[in-house]
Amino acid sequence: MTPVLCCTTRSVDPKSFGHESKFLDFVDWAQNRNPKPSSSIPKSSFLSCFELLHYSSRESKESKESKESKESKESKESKESKGYFIVISLGEKNGYTFQEISKDQFHEAQFARDGSTKRFCCDLHAEYASLTLFHKTPSSTGFLDLSSELRNKVYKEALVYEDHIDPTVMFPSWSLATGLLRTSKTIRQETASLFYAQNHFDLTAHESEVIAFFDSIGHSNALLIRHIIVDLPSFKELVCNAVTLEDGGARKIEKIQSCCPNLSTLTVPDLNTSHIILELDSLDDIEIAEEAWAIVNDMLSAIAPRLRIIIETYERHIESYSKKIIDGYGWTIKAVVEEEEDSDDHDPWPYGDSDDYDRDDYSDDRSINDNEYDIDNDSDFCRRAGD
Repeated sequence: MTPVLCCTTRSVDPKSFGHESKFLDFVDWAQNRNPKPSSSIPKSSFLSCFELLHYSSRESKESKESKESKESKESKESKESKGYFIVISLGEKNGYTFQEISKDQFHEAQFARDGSTKRFCCDLHAEYASLTLFHKTPSSTGFLDLSSELRNKVYKEALVYEDHIDPTVMFPSWSLATGLLRTSKTIRQETASLFYAQNHFDLTAHESEVIAFFDSIGHSNALLIRHIIVDLPSFKELVCNAVTLEDGGARKIEKIQSCCPNLSTLTVPDLNTSHIILELDSLDDIEIAEEAWAIVNDMLSAIAPRLRIIIETYERHIESYSKKIIDGYGWTIKAVVEEEEDSDDHDPWPYGDSDDYDRDDYSDDRSINDNEYDIDNDSDFCRRAGD
């Protein structure tokens, strides 16, 4: 392969620049490689670039002798050649490597001339070259010009939440997320998979709201969802050999199945689980309980092939026979500590801290002995009667 620079190229400019190492690395690299233009280089690499101009000594002499000659100008244009090379850093200790790009890519990147130019000469073949460094100007650097690593950090801070997301409730961070997804086609492509795949979506809302959510995000985004929280449907009939589910809850699960075939985890919240366990255990009929849980298992298992089902339940239900039944399905049982009611919220004593008062003394001080009461000497009573 023909090298980018001629075999015995030497610098004819003794002056050193602030980017001298880039020039030296380029000369060393260019005498051994001649890569073809590539369109696959990420735009984040387009931070500095060399323009390489080749010309011959004979051509240079002709251009001086007949500067105004059209024929000489055409000859010069045919013999000159330009190349453009992106400067790619390999780290502080490893210097630089380079990748040739097309003229169109060079102009699209909107580089600005750095002012650093060096001339080179090959005495053996009388070939000359000039190498000029270009940089991206601050005004031409936008968010998408940042490295993908930096952009992903920004996306994660803005779009991934520790708490679950209820898409039926509008709140500031949810508005920020949906707004960012609508910023541009490029940003939407970079962020959609992060947002929908890494967040946990709370779909315990009414069936109609859940269906509206899936319709609003579209099928392609729904396919990205990996984690949801959802209530199990209530039972419509709990009769042996005739257990049925409520239509609304069953339709919601069917919607999830059709929209989220790539789901990884499905979590059933503790309140919903506890309600079902209490309902089934109160029947004191192991056959009905087994039939009911089998229906639920068939429904959930059909959503996704490797779905992990997480059942949250209060610790007091761990020993119930419903828990023993669902253990056989391979579900993950997550014991949740039930919150205790704060007794202070139901204190019938309305006069502040009870320690500050002796309720018996307070009551005794205000008691009246009917035998000691004399209405004739009660002046306040007479005043009230006059009013």
